Amino acid sequence: MLLLDYWLHSGVIVRLAVCFIFSIKSQRPWRLTKGNAEMRNMSKKTWKLRVWSHMTEMQKLDILLKHAKVPHTYGRRWPEMDRPDCQEYLPGGRHDGGEQIIAYDAAGNRIWDGIWGWGSYGFEQGLIEVMGTKALGHDDVVGWLTARQVTKMWRCRNAAQNR
Repeated sequence: MLLLDYWLHSGVIVRLAVCFIFSIKSQRPWRLTKGNAEMRNMSKKTWKLRVWSHMTEMQKLDILLKHAKVPHTYGRRWPEMDRPDCQEYLPGGRHDGGEQIIAYDAAGNRIWDGIWGWGSYGFEQGLIEVMGTKALGHDDVVGWLTARQVTKMWRCRNAAQNR
């Protein structure tokens, strides 16, 4: 108690509070054009972490490929199976066909693809299965991958080929 009285009289707590307030004001808050006040006032890093944690691995892979400027397509794996008369095959159903990302080279040739859907390795956990010689180095599939693991694997393989 004696120490707290000393700090109050010496102004240490007041100075710490002022420094804290000014450090918060000096941060650039990430402003959204629409949304609630909580999201508008949070920092850019916090906003990204919150949004990133609610995305699927396929959505994350799509964003990572866009940032790397890799030409690709992203869509439903079997769009013809999405019929309202059969609930098991609809998104979220037991036999959901899932989503597919196909990556292309500069010439427009298909180099590898990643899938998430019924029958793929990692479907139940929400993870990605990748296939393609350019990504893996062999003509087989690798499953149970996150989006970051897929991009890292592809970049490492690409760097090794360009040496």
